[in-house]
Amino acid sequence: MYVAVEAGDGRVVGAAALGLDGRPEMYRGWQVDLRVIVPFRGRAVGRALMARVVAESQRHGISALHAWEWVEPEGEAARGWGAMGFLPWRRRVEFEVDLAHADATLSPLYAKMVEAGWVPDSARIVSLGEADVEEVARLHTTYLGGTRRLLMPLLKGLGRERFDPKYSRVLLVGGRVMGFTLGRLLPEGVCEIDANVLDPAVRMGWANLWLKLEAARMLLADGVHTIRYYTLEKHTDTRRISGQLGAKVVRTLVQMRRELGGGACAGGGAG
Repeated sequence: MYVAVEAGDGRVVGAAALGLDGRPEMYRGWQVDLRVIVPFRGRAVGRALMARVVAESQRHGISALHAWEWVEPEGEAARGWGAMGFLPWRRRVEFEVDLAHADATLSPLYAKMVEAGWVPDSARIVSLGEADVEEVARLHTTYLGGTRRLLMPLLKGLGRERFDPKYSRVLLVGGRVMGFTLGRLLPEGVCEIDANVLDPAVRMGWANLWLKLEAARMLLADGVHTIRYYTLEKHTDTRRISGQLGAKVVRTLVQMRRELGGGACAGGGAG
């Protein structure tokens, strides 16, 4: 981490942190988080911090940097990253779905999958409260990142940002955790899906559809009418189902990336 301090009293006015994201979808990419307090923005503090990060990254052979935060494509934050040499790289689409419509759409599709024998006999869906949260945490850290230390309290229903143990659903195949959808209830009958993960062995088919259907049915039964969730633009399975559900796009965010050139970083390239 690097910090910028005011010359007179040594007050910290900005900071930049560099860290390695080990998720497969990030190709072990290096991410940078940059913050400058409001009174000191526009004084080249951010540029100076970024120059230090870039120099250190190049010294270690890192080939690209990714902004930690996801930003509005045309927003002020995106322009700020752009001024430091970053360009849009990946897009994340956020959706909103009416649960009654989702249930009516997914139920016949799921029935056809069952009739066709696509759903394994050993597959079942349970609540997060019934699942092995250690295995849920393992799947989360493998494909979405995060740390077990931060995840375990949320998975156990502790803290303000905890996952709902009833409405969060977990897919088991042969007793093994193979997927989940984790959410929390918001005011006014809305459930926000924070994480949706499937093991590669069960992607692109029945598992994603079934998880969404089970979550929709459980929420509807208790008077919840809307879910909100996001997916990366490249995740065609979720985007396809979203289209079938008549999901409304709430917003699209981008992650910014700056190419540095040079060799791959230790432990894997930035991709």
